[in-house]
Parts: sequence; C-alpha cells; structure tokens
Amino acid sequence: MKPGNSSGGWILSQPTNQIIFPGRWCKIQAMEKFPVKKGTFLVASPGLVDPNFVRAVILVCEHNEDGTMGLIVNRPTSVALDQILPKELIPPGPAGHAFQGGPVQTDHILFLHGLAEPDLQLNPICKGVYLGGTPDGLQKAFAAENGSSGPVRCYLGYAGWGAGQLDEELRQGAWVIRPAEAAEVFAVDPATLWARLTGLGSGVSPLGPVTGPDLN
Repeated sequence: MKPGNSSGGWILSQPTNQIIFPGRWCKIQAMEKFPVKKGTFLVASPGLVDPNFVRAVILVCEHNEDGTMGLIVNRPTSVALDQILPKELIPPGPAGHAFQGGPVQTDHILFLHGLAEPDLQLNPICKGVYLGGTPDGLQKAFAAENGSSGPVRCYLGYAGWGAGQLDEELRQGAWVIRPAEAAEVFAVDPATLWARLTGLGSGVSPLGPVTGPDLN
C-alpha cells in the first residue's frame, strides 16, 4: 500500500491465531469493546512491528463509510515549531516541537488544541479537543496555550485507511479501541502513553511475526 491510498495497512506472515502476545495484552483485548468512531484511540498491538505504527496511539479524527483518518499522538519529533510555522503564529519564548502524525502527506500540518470558540471553524474530536481552525483561531490557541485552553499540538502528516481496511485490521487483532480523553491527547509525557494505556511497560518488545509493507 502507498501513502495517499491508505497508511493503515499491514500484513501478517501467518494466521492471527498463531501470533504470540503477552498475557496482559490478551486481557486487554478481552476487556469491554468500544466501536471505532471520532474521539476514540486506536492502541497498537505489541505484535504490530510496522515501523510507522509500533506502539502507536492514534486519535481517530474521522470515521465513516469512506474510511478513517487519525493522528498519532505519542510521537514527538525534534522538529521545532519555529522551523515550520510563521513566526507571528508562535508566541514568544522557547518553541515547542511538532509530532509525527502519520505517514500520509507528511508535508501537511494539522493542529489539535483545546480552545473552544464557536467562530473559529473548529472540528470537535472529543471533549476538550478540537482539530484545525482558521489562522486567527490558531493564533488565539497558541496565545492561550498556558491558560485554560490547554496546549496546542502540531502534527506532520496523518494516518489513513480506505473503506473496510481498518475493520480488517481490527479483526486481525492489530488494534484495541479505547475512549480518548484530552488529558491523554495532550499528555505531558506522550512517549510513555502507549505503555500507560496498555499497562505493558516501555520495556516490552513487539512480539509476533507481523511485518509492515513498504509505504514509500
């Protein structure tokens, strides 16, 4: 599969009933099931070793009959915001860093923030989390970042699936669905979010004969 078609694709080298997962992950999979919808997390299986999605936590931002789009919320990069955004958009002080949103259209920038103003053309994702907005709205969000609106997160690219592709991956056990909360989307230590949501710990190595296709 190629970016722009779907970024969610991965393949199993043998039937899923032969994949070995840690016992705690099996218990997580047996917990209450949640449907895929806007405002949920896709939490990667420890057996998913596609480098695009190893230990990824993806916030679903759109899900309908045409497919699914989401942002990886736990992969900060070394790219400073003042390298990619207009100076007038960023408030004075040390610049934050962009996140890797996914392997599709990595030259596109998307924003999540907590500033709820009805005139900013926002797309609500879950309680306290909004996607995008007008340039003026984003400037307001950055200016209010240290206030009640919460942080602003900038993502390079996104993850996407065509119609039916995510359903197949869920059937194969690639992901577990969990409700998302603003505190987790804007986690202070996002790199540990997967370990905290799964309870598996950051030292767990991906297991199982799962391989990802060439997405380039």
